[in-house]
Amino acid sequence: MIDLAYAMGPLPQGSGGPASFLIQLLPMVAIFAIFYFLLIRPQQRQRRDRDEMMRNIKKGDRIITSGGLIGTVVALGAETVTLKIADSVRVECLRSAIVGRPAASAARPTIAVTVVQIMASHEPLPSSPNPPGSSVNMNGTRKVGSVYFHAIIVVL
Repeated sequence: MIDLAYAMGPLPQGSGGPASFLIQLLPMVAIFAIFYFLLIRPQQRQRRDRDEMMRNIKKGDRIITSGGLIGTVVALGAETVTLKIADSVRVECLRSAIVGRPAASAARPTIAVTVVQIMASHEPLPSSPNPPGSSVNMNGTRKVGSVYFHAIIVVL
């Protein structure tokens, strides 16, 4: 019974100490290092690149706004930028709305043509006689109708 009382007592003063504190602190330091290199440092680099881009904007540059507009800078103000988005269309937006410059492929949009064709399905032949305007195939299906829908989408 006395052995159990000694086992439940406090640790002697010499065991543990500073080494155990460092072992407990090591995971915290590792987590901070991971957060620094994966989150904080890349965000600082992006902020530095964005600030540099904002300082170097001049007339004639093509930019993208946060609303998705791509335009050419016509005039610069302290807080605003005037963009030309078409021949006679000018838009004034805040400098904070500028998110970047378009990639080389986005600078000149290509023409994309999409053709969509939809046909109605064939229904099985009912026991009633054929309604006018329908045709019966050899396999016993009636062609209810064909609907062709052509949509040509052109992006200029």
